[in-house]
Amino acid sequence: MNDSTTAFYEAIADDYPLIFEGWRATVLHQGKVLHTLIQHQVERFPLRLLDCSCGIGTQALGLAQQGYAVDGTDLSPASVERARGIAKQMGVSASFTAANMGSLWQSVPHDFDGVNGSGMIKGLS
Repeated sequence: MNDSTTAFYEAIADDYPLIFEGWRATVLHQGKVLHTLIQHQVERFPLRLLDCSCGIGTQALGLAQQGYAVDGTDLSPASVERARGIAKQMGVSASFTAANMGSLWQSVPHDFDGVNGSGMIKGLS
């Protein structure tokens, strides 16, 4: 990823929640929708999920609220820092790391049951 892409996401990290009216309600709603989809795919719970390209944590936080062990990664360190702060404010347990998708295996220390990228959970069976 080039520096201009990173700079773009760094610049919008603080204002990203303004994209959604009622962003925190959106977080909860997206978590519930993804949880419903996951329940139709698996028999066991809880699961460890990776949300790559998590931004400020919209879906990662929603999934964590549903009881999943979630690690979120994003290219933008500012977005990751913002996600950490929001998780703390919300009392939600999730881990966030700045990482490039091309080298995730070097950045996240866990195996995962599924990977969320742009709302598409992969790897669940």
